[in-house]
Amino acid sequence: MWNTDGEMSEDIWTGHSSWVRALSWSPSGGYIASGSSDGTILIRKAGIGKVEPEIGPIKTQQGGVDSLAYSHSGDRIASGGYNETICIWNSHTGELLVGSIKDLEAISVTSVVWSLDDSKLYSASDKFARVFDSTSGTLLHRFKHENWVNSVTLSPRHNVLVCVGYKGVAQLWNTESHEPLGLPLSQENGFSCLSFSPNGQYLAYGGNDRQITLWIVKDIVPELPVCAFMTILPGNKLHSRTLHPFSTIVLPRGQCSLS
Repeated sequence: MWNTDGEMSEDIWTGHSSWVRALSWSPSGGYIASGSSDGTILIRKAGIGKVEPEIGPIKTQQGGVDSLAYSHSGDRIASGGYNETICIWNSHTGELLVGSIKDLEAISVTSVVWSLDDSKLYSASDKFARVFDSTSGTLLHRFKHENWVNSVTLSPRHNVLVCVGYKGVAQLWNTESHEPLGLPLSQENGFSCLSFSPNGQYLAYGGNDRQITLWIVKDIVPELPVCAFMTILPGNKLHSRTLHPFSTIVLPRGQCSLS
């Protein structure tokens, strides 16, 4: 656990018997879920790292957990597994609610993300980003890419899904029409992670070149409505903000993870 000044807590949390592959904060900030190659999910109190005994280790039977995501309501957790499956769990009891969803073709589900209303679940695996009904697990649509999809994220302000892959290509999609938005973004090295800013105005990519690149969403998708990039003030008044050019931050070493 680190604070925003880069200082690490003296406590190191243990409990998994293999690599910790995924982490997800609860919306309240009170709990952290961790997923491991040992196939289990642990839910801890964020302040002290103590595993909740009422929930206990969730034994997923997924061969290993590669991705995790709390729902916005905080009552469910989605897990992407090594065995081409997605499961949805009750975050308070550890009960399996939906799954295993098996309409996948890759060895591992590398990314899962909830829609803003929690009614859908998006995933990244093989050459597709898929969207499922989060109640029934029914496949609703597949967004096809030319190369392997590594990570997906949703804008918090408008209906935009972004997918990035190993071959250094990122594509934005309209989640309602299922049509691509703007031209694909590319770089020589592969994209491994991405994240929207809370206001949806910026999009950060991280790749194998140890750099974080910050894009202005309005510049790469000019067809989006102007109101999507304005701040709502009291009385339903809109305030326009000046957008600045993108910048690139070079990391000193290692890889990155944006979440």
